[in-house]
Amino acid sequence: MIEKRSSERYTNVLPIVFSDSSGEYRGVSMDFSMSGLFILTKEPFSPGTSVKMRLEVSEKETIHLRGVVVRTIKTGDINIKDGMAIKLDEVPFIYHQFLESL
Repeated sequence: MIEKRSSERYTNVLPIVFSDSSGEYRGVSMDFSMSGLFILTKEPFSPGTSVKMRLEVSEKETIHLRGVVVRTIKTGDINIKDGMAIKLDEVPFIYHQFLESL
């Protein structure tokens, strides 16, 4: 199988708040890269949905991000969380610094 990913992945688990035009939700972010991240959530959005995110790096530091859903996973299994892959629209410098710290 050919690997589609073009950016190195970093694993960390952090709380994230994300929203679309219909509301705001909470989830857990993980699997970070320079081009995007993955969010575990019971409320995954459909591919193509624009998403605003607040990545809660620490009690004092939040990184604001924007992106689009490129893939949604709905397992149908209550033991495995659903989620969505997000491609970032732009990568702020503070996000670069966060990835370098992982």
